[in-house]
Amino acid sequence: SEREAYEDHLQQVYQIEGRPNHTGVQDFGFGIWKPDTNNTYEDGRAPDITGENTWGGEDPRLTVLSLHNVPDSSSLLYNLYSEEDRGIHVDSMNACANENTDPNVSPSCAVFTDMLELKIRPGPAGLLFQPVFPANDPSKFVGFATTSLHWEEALTNIVPDYVNGLTCVISTATATFTYELRRGGAVELIGPGDLHDPRYNQYSKSVILNDIETGSSTSAVYVLTVYPSQAMFATFSTNSPLAVALAFTGVIFLCTLLFFLYDFLMRHEAEQRKLILDMKRRFVRFISHEIRTPLNTVCVGLELLERELRKDTSKAKEQEDNIAGFSPTNDDVDFWHNVTVDVRENAMIAVSILNDMLNYDKLETKSLEIETEEVNVWGLIDQTVHQFQLQAINREVDMKLTFEKPKTLLGSSAGTADSSDRSSNHQVDENADFDPECSQLCVVGDDVR
Repeated sequence: SEREAYEDHLQQVYQIEGRPNHTGVQDFGFGIWKPDTNNTYEDGRAPDITGENTWGGEDPRLTVLSLHNVPDSSSLLYNLYSEEDRGIHVDSMNACANENTDPNVSPSCAVFTDMLELKIRPGPAGLLFQPVFPANDPSKFVGFATTSLHWEEALTNIVPDYVNGLTCVISTATATFTYELRRGGAVELIGPGDLHDPRYNQYSKSVILNDIETGSSTSAVYVLTVYPSQAMFATFSTNSPLAVALAFTGVIFLCTLLFFLYDFLMRHEAEQRKLILDMKRRFVRFISHEIRTPLNTVCVGLELLERELRKDTSKAKEQEDNIAGFSPTNDDVDFWHNVTVDVRENAMIAVSILNDMLNYDKLETKSLEIETEEVNVWGLIDQTVHQFQLQAINREVDMKLTFEKPKTLLGSSAGTADSSDRSSNHQVDENADFDPECSQLCVVGDDVR
């Protein structure tokens, strides 16, 4: 028969190609097989001699899987038409080829089977049947090439290794299976049906896997829909940005707080210094008034005393007999006169120093006005030297001022006469050494203009 002749032909082909001796051999021997529904053979395969089927195929037919990319594949010589999940697609391709109206053009009759299980590997899979038409007869359907798609294998290593928990739902119009991609590229079959976590529906993405043009009516359309899961969110979720943001916010807040504190302290320090300076000014102002008032009183009193001494001296000279019974000599009168003058002049110096303290306060407040006035320089020198006469007398030193008074005794100075007086006083005080062993001290003044 044709079946036996075909089996012999295939056996010869396997031998010529050097395939293993058990290629195409079942428990019943070498030959075309179909699933054993009666459990007659241990391997569950029975010989298929007539091509009859139980699922309602159009005609008894032997559609034999003759070649396989695995040389000794256990699915060789399997009659695909013996089971409905493959047989209906064979009929569909045959009908598509018969409907072709152009005998010179091969029709597009490829077909994707629905979900099924391969004979050599368990798990959901699909088959692509591509019809074969002879070159000399483009419209005659004589066979087909088969490509298998095992979905677990197809999903392996399709995402980076660090992805964990990506849910993949592969579905057709009649069947659905759910897979989950694990870290490292592993794929796990969760089970039949759509078993993704509905909490992540909003993140779903879908794509059609087999968008082809075909005239076969039974071709299935496969749709892949991916969803994230809690495990996947845990992989990509981290609190590091929040922690870093809070840390930077804390640092910025701390720096801002430190800047405000520094500004507050500097303002406080400035206010304190301002208060201290104001207190100094007030102290200088008030204490100068408090000291200057009694000194002025002393000066006025000494001036009155000096005036009275002069008056009494004048009267004593005019009258031989003093009314008060006091007959001072000229030396005594001159001595006490000089003492009162020295005391008054030193008191005036103290008053002028207090005035300078007030001027320093005016300098800080930028309210001091400098005036230019004429100063009797030679008289100022004479007055300055005269102030040291009392110290010279106490040290028994004869202090004399020697200079030739010019006709013009006026100079000019920026400031006050009191300040010029203190300047000359300072020069004499720095250079005069009242040594008891020295009996005479001369101060010489020269005009250096």
